[in-house]
Amino acid sequence: MEGTSYYRFEFFVKKLTFFHKIIEMTLCVFIQKEWINLVKNIEVNSKATGIGKIIGNKGGVMITFRIFETSFCFLSCHLAAHPSHELQRRENYHDLIKFLRSGLKNLEPTFQFDYIFWLGDMNFRINGPFDLVVEMVNNHELVKLQEFCQLKKARNNNFIFSDFEVFIF
Repeated sequence: MEGTSYYRFEFFVKKLTFFHKIIEMTLCVFIQKEWINLVKNIEVNSKATGIGKIIGNKGGVMITFRIFETSFCFLSCHLAAHPSHELQRRENYHDLIKFLRSGLKNLEPTFQFDYIFWLGDMNFRINGPFDLVVEMVNNHELVKLQEFCQLKKARNNNFIFSDFEVFIF
């Protein structure tokens, strides 16, 4: 599915905006005006992973560029929802890795950029007994709570994001 994209110079806010959108997923990258002339090789891409892998209610949008010799990849995703769809979320991740290409088209993004910022609504859940999860939250046992985190388990088992340093907000 083709997305909508444009590059807009907004001198009144002193930013260069890179924008890419499919359906309701939007990714914007803002760069200070002083850096505008240093930004090279801007590419945008998107991949739908929704119904039939063609509907863009789920999927990812990617913007890549270089500043000097440093390459950046910003990828925003919306993965499958619902607690029971963990396997589908992992499949969505692998579809994005497989089909989102920029720069060297034969390499997946994880092998060709110096910095990758992967963000979005990944929909991974804390999958534990409700009463126990509430008790752990109330007792500030957040490290212990990670035992039930679907994303952390998937990373630890090298299913997804195994090559990433992950910061979860």
